[in-house]
Amino acid sequence: MPTTLAPLEELRAEAIEMVVWNPLVLPPPSQVKLHLHPATATHGKTDPIRAALAEAGWTWSEEATAADKAKELGGNLTNNLPMLQFDGQCLTQQTAILRAVGRWSGLYPTHTHTLAEVGLAADIDTLISACEDMVDLFTSSLFRRAKSESDKLDFGTAGMLSHGPKAHVQNLLRLLGSRASFTPPRITIADLTAYNAILIAKKELPATLAAPEFAPLLSFCLRIEQRPNMANWLAAESGGSPPAKAATTGGAAQGPVIWDDLLAEAGLQGQPIALASSLEVLTLACGVGRPALLQALKENGVARLADRQKLAGVVSKAVKAGRPLVDGAVAEAPPATPATDVSAGATQSPSEPPSAPPPPMDLTLYYWPSHGRGEMVRLILSESGLSWKQPSWSPVDDDDARLAYFAKCRTMGGHLTTNLPMLNIDGRYVTQTASLLRYLGRRLGLYPRSVEGTAALLACWRIDQLIAAADELRDLNYGAAAGISITRAFYARSTLHPHLANFARLLADADYFAGDGPSVADFTVYDVLVVAEKQTPGVLAKYPTLLRFRDRVAARPGVAAWNASDMKAAMQAEHQPVVKPDGSAVIPEWETVTPLGQASRRGTPLI
Repeated sequence: MPTTLAPLEELRAEAIEMVVWNPLVLPPPSQVKLHLHPATATHGKTDPIRAALAEAGWTWSEEATAADKAKELGGNLTNNLPMLQFDGQCLTQQTAILRAVGRWSGLYPTHTHTLAEVGLAADIDTLISACEDMVDLFTSSLFRRAKSESDKLDFGTAGMLSHGPKAHVQNLLRLLGSRASFTPPRITIADLTAYNAILIAKKELPATLAAPEFAPLLSFCLRIEQRPNMANWLAAESGGSPPAKAATTGGAAQGPVIWDDLLAEAGLQGQPIALASSLEVLTLACGVGRPALLQALKENGVARLADRQKLAGVVSKAVKAGRPLVDGAVAEAPPATPATDVSAGATQSPSEPPSAPPPPMDLTLYYWPSHGRGEMVRLILSESGLSWKQPSWSPVDDDDARLAYFAKCRTMGGHLTTNLPMLNIDGRYVTQTASLLRYLGRRLGLYPRSVEGTAALLACWRIDQLIAAADELRDLNYGAAAGISITRAFYARSTLHPHLANFARLLADADYFAGDGPSVADFTVYDVLVVAEKQTPGVLAKYPTLLRFRDRVAARPGVAAWNASDMKAAMQAEHQPVVKPDGSAVIPEWETVTPLGQASRRGTPLI
């Protein structure tokens, strides 16, 4: 393990260079339907799914679906839209759907056996979360109330939202750097998520995005739109020709082109010209222009200029025809594994590799001196018997100490916006809670490392779905903690229960949510149940299976040791009851009553 840390960009480049990504590509399913919310239609968070379906070459229909019908199809008692329906399956939760499509079509890693592979997956996950944060800011009601672009740019620079919209755009610019895409040499669902976020930023902040400094982001979007499958889809969206029908070999209008066939077409057959990287890099370079394609050929094994010039023509011809480039002979696509019923109860876990990287050492967790989103990380580390350092500031420190801590974390994590929670692990700083969960899960055997077929893919979706559902309840938990008394009462009496009932439905009679043993999903669900019970004492008594689940996880040796530890006891008290045992709301200390009897707020606590 390195004792010094390389800059974030160097680590990412090193990981990409080390990874030989052989994706699982299953034949596209038939009769695919994307169910959309009637009010939002195709805008916002649904668009990355649509872009992934288009890039994958799937054929699908869309339907604006009423909440009652979506509930009947998807089964969730809370949020069912967007929802992807195919072959008797109904996949819910936007990012879980996105990862499922990505795994299915080679747009997201399916094998993470080495540190390099785990790191590359973390880079993709982190970018997805960063784009989510950005889109959440741009689509918030307060942001949309701003009357001018300058007002929008000022939004979020004070209070709990400490990063304005321009900082989020600049963060994407930093992550892109001088590369043609965010995750070279392959296009991934992270690129498509970033594409969507940049388009929203361009719509909301047209003058800002027109500045020369952001030209690389707009050029990136243009390259995405020039990709054959994306171009077909966008043309159909704008009323042009319909998208090319997906082929069973992976999603393009025609069959794939093999490297040896390209050599033969260029008159170079029989010459030992081996490509040093995936042919995807040539597809990407072709979208930039002929000079970039020639340079890519040179950097990937084609030494002679005359050979590069001959190959550039045939590569461009294949790419313009929408034909994917593959490295070797194309075997017949394996039959899809029969899909498992993942609507309730346990699911089949993918087989694990015989060996895994050694346990991580010298861990340091950076977070607020409180429970918060860092608790999920602590629970997983404790479950795995690991120890870690947890430097933070003291609740009695002044604002300067707190801001200095944030500045230090921003330097280490590299992001211009959100860096906490952040874990120093394996010689890198991993940020963004969802990315951290999956990174630790893959490292510690609490998240599938291999996806070999449909059943394993759906098992991954199950865990991703649970993580997203827990995040929804966590946001509500925090909203109640920071809310006025009427908000707290509504949360305890109405808002909380559909989510708890949904988790009870998903757990059914099983011990754990996604298999015979715990996964990262179980620890994040456990965390939101603990917080809900603290804020609404006795609420889990109405859901006995969830109560037993909470006690089962709490009794696990690592979790029990963490809950009894001095480190946890020293953290700032955070989750307090928001309702009294009789169900009446606890009036928060910052709420006052005006002479007219109307509630007002003096401030918002930092949680």
